Amino acid sequence: MILLSQQVRELVERSSTSAYAIARAADIDKSAMSRFMNGGRLTMDKLDQLARVLGVTVSSGDISLIPRPLEKGRPKQKKEIKMTRKEAQKWADYFANDFGENHFESRRGVWHIEDIDCLLLYDNNPYANDADRRPRQMKEITKRLKKAGIKTLACGGSEDEVHEGEPYTVSLLLDCSRDRMDEVIEIAQEVVISR
Repeated sequence: MILLSQQVRELVERSSTSAYAIARAADIDKSAMSRFMNGGRLTMDKLDQLARVLGVTVSSGDISLIPRPLEKGRPKQKKEIKMTRKEAQKWADYFANDFGENHFESRRGVWHIEDIDCLLLYDNNPYANDADRRPRQMKEITKRLKKAGIKTLACGGSEDEVHEGEPYTVSLLLDCSRDRMDEVIEIAQEVVISR
């Protein structure tokens, strides 16, 4: 994996504009830019300014490995939770909306929902050229999860964000716990890469 800073350096080197002109446009001191181009570091603010001047955005086709933020306080006692299909649908829709509003930048990932001891796979990666790609991927992921013995309790979608008739952020509420997270991530990555 190539580091983000190295990728930015390569963009500056390949640019038809001089590194000094790019630094000036990004309001970065000439000496700081020189140090950065020779392997040094820039602050995140300066890196943001440089990215803005270069027209760079960051996105990933990989599944996010960032865990869901833990709630503060004492851990809750685990108890057997049985839910109806309607309740499972509510959870799936709730988290699809939550991801769309609060975690949009992560694009896709798998979280363990401790309250109900289930995994939730979500995806809001944009497919501007193929609006049917995400539904096809989620259908294939569901099929492969079923083969692996992992039941999909519900498929949720964001209410506020709809693109060409489909929810922009979708989620699958899965009947398995944290111990199968790596397996779910592997299945999802295989489908995302192969499609």
